[in-house]
Amino acid sequence: LVGLGCAVLLENTTDVLGDADELERRLNGVPVLASIPSLEEARAGILLLQAPQSASAEAVRSLRTSLQFLGLDRTLRRIQVTSASEDEGASTVAANLAVAFAGAGLRVVIVDADLRHPNVHRYFGVDGLRGFTTVLVRQADLGDVMQPIAMQGWLRVLAAGPRPTNPSEILASGHLGRLLGQLEERCDLV
Repeated sequence: LVGLGCAVLLENTTDVLGDADELERRLNGVPVLASIPSLEEARAGILLLQAPQSASAEAVRSLRTSLQFLGLDRTLRRIQVTSASEDEGASTVAANLAVAFAGAGLRVVIVDADLRHPNVHRYFGVDGLRGFTTVLVRQADLGDVMQPIAMQGWLRVLAAGPRPTNPSEILASGHLGRLLGQLEERCDLV
């Protein structure tokens, strides 16, 4: 009886969600677009290129399709991938999602706006010394720091650039909106 009581108590006090249906119930009907298995094997690169037949790669393609369906009523121009805490795979998902959209024929630019722990340049093997921050502080032109990726489709990387001392101030500036507008003029999806 004590064991059964502990099990019931643990079940009712845990913060772990059991499945997508439970998550949708707790979020009052907000749909789950995809459930992506652990991407640990992709931390060093692009899973859609390294293991295109894996369950994780298929989940990323499923997420792309779900996002495309969201864009039926309005044009989807920007996608922000974020997470609640560090090291949950947001950069990995964003990089793989960019490859998935580029592979579907869209002109895509991936922007590494993680100014504390930038990783996107590593996934694509490009220079991370100039990019997002250098454009925002007007030390470089956007066209000079967007790096083309030679793979399937039209894909450009805007690396994070040098790490600023206070990233939140840079992201809160009015320059960010203008930069995103310029990116939207050059491609189909940011």
